Amino acid sequence: MFDPYTLPYATGRRVAIVTGANSGIGYYTTLHLYLHGYHVYLACRSEARASHAIAGITAAAEQLAKTNTQTVLGSLEYISLDLNSLKQTEETAEILKRKEPNGIDILINNAGVMAWPVTMTEDGYDIQSQVNHIAPTLFTLKLIPLLLKSADPRVVFVSSIGHFLNDGLGDLARTYDYWPVSFWGFLRYGNAKAAEIQTAKALAARYPTRILFSSVHPGVCADTNLTHYYHDKPVLGAVIKGVFDATRWVGGISSEEGSYTSLYAALAPQLTPEHDNGKFWRPWPHEAYVHPVADNSAKIEHTWQWTVRELVRKGFLEQAEIDALTEF
Repeated sequence: MFDPYTLPYATGRRVAIVTGANSGIGYYTTLHLYLHGYHVYLACRSEARASHAIAGITAAAEQLAKTNTQTVLGSLEYISLDLNSLKQTEETAEILKRKEPNGIDILINNAGVMAWPVTMTEDGYDIQSQVNHIAPTLFTLKLIPLLLKSADPRVVFVSSIGHFLNDGLGDLARTYDYWPVSFWGFLRYGNAKAAEIQTAKALAARYPTRILFSSVHPGVCADTNLTHYYHDKPVLGAVIKGVFDATRWVGGISSEEGSYTSLYAALAPQLTPEHDNGKFWRPWPHEAYVHPVADNSAKIEHTWQWTVRELVRKGFLEQAEIDALTEF
């Protein structure tokens, strides 16, 4: 099994941002970045949950540091981020620009939701499309000027093998508001997760040597919080919980183990933009095959153009910003 303690430790002040850092994979991603000496922003909706996570991470790190002499503890800081709101997502990026004028080194787009019924955000998008893809794309684009100030900037999109559930079209504009709700919810999840892989590839093509963009499948995590919408649904909730519990016996992994692929993409020194940009990684870790929708250049460009057009239409991007998205 991959050992995150073999990854290099930060020298000097290095800054990482982890979205959805207060629980699950995001929590353990933050823990290990903290153990590697990073100043980590926990970008979450709830300050109370983030504070609870910071207390837990600090206590766990202190215990782990006693048995690992390499550990170099970093620092932790909460920052408010609500991906349900594009306005709030943009505001968080602007706050980070003021707080970190010298740049950031790592952005891990970890937050996500899975298999929700059609739920429209204040911006008019299905919640899975917005939280898993549209808002993280906006957040990333707004932070690129800070990433370009780093000597080794990296962006990780936490996707999923669930991207294979996509509709084969890559059409994020369709909501598929049909019965049975759970089936179409998983299809929308597949579309959004495929879009994350496509975005990593689209940005890799625009910054082929300057920023390393990756997408990852963390593994099938039995203790994930992704399905929390169904927890109070008596029948369907029990079925979905049973499926995830069963994964413990057929190859499921813990959330901590699920963080390892993100950590590899963010920290492994052998990865370079010239040789690894846009790749999709899975445990433990190795490059993985993706669905044709996520690897087709025309489909990738279609998703990219649809997303940036929507962000321009909503007033969150200027065309000049999009035109400037290239290192050349």
